[in-house]
Amino acid sequence: MAFKVSTPAATGHVVHTPAGRGAILDVMGTMVEVKVDAEQSAGALNLFEIVAPPGSFVPPHLHRREDETFYVLEGQVEAEAEGKVELISAGGSLFLPRNGVHSWKTAGSTTCRFLVISNPSGMDRYFPEIATQAGMSPPTPEQLVTISLKYGIEFL
Repeated sequence: MAFKVSTPAATGHVVHTPAGRGAILDVMGTMVEVKVDAEQSAGALNLFEIVAPPGSFVPPHLHRREDETFYVLEGQVEAEAEGKVELISAGGSLFLPRNGVHSWKTAGSTTCRFLVISNPSGMDRYFPEIATQAGMSPPTPEQLVTISLKYGIEFL
C-alpha cells in the first residue's frame, strides 16, 4: 500500500510528509515545518516540527481553543506551566491543556528540535500569519497580539 504524499487535497487519506517537504515558516527566527495541517487531519490536529536556535522563547500565554503536546527530538526545552518549570530533554514530552498559562525557551547553548501537536487544528493558520515573509519585517508586538487574539491565543 502506498501512502499519499502530503497534498492539500489529502483529507481522509493516510498522509506522508517527507523530511523538509512540509510548508516551512520563519516564525520570528524559529523554523516551523508544518507536517500535518487541518485539511489533512480533517480538523483533528496539527503537527509541527520546530527548530529553535539558542535563546529562542515564547513568553507566557494561553490557548483558548487547543491543547498542545511537546516532544523533544534534540536539545532541551525549558517549559513553565502551572507555576512549575520543567526541563524536557530528547525523548521527553509535555502535555499542556488549553486555558493553562505556559511559556517555553530553549535550554543551553545548542539548537533544539521538537515536535508540537496541537489539537484540534487551527495553529496551521496562525503560524503563517505571524511568519516573516521574504523581505518583510516580523510583526510588531501590537500586530502579534491582534493576530494571536484572532486565534484564541492570549499573551500575558
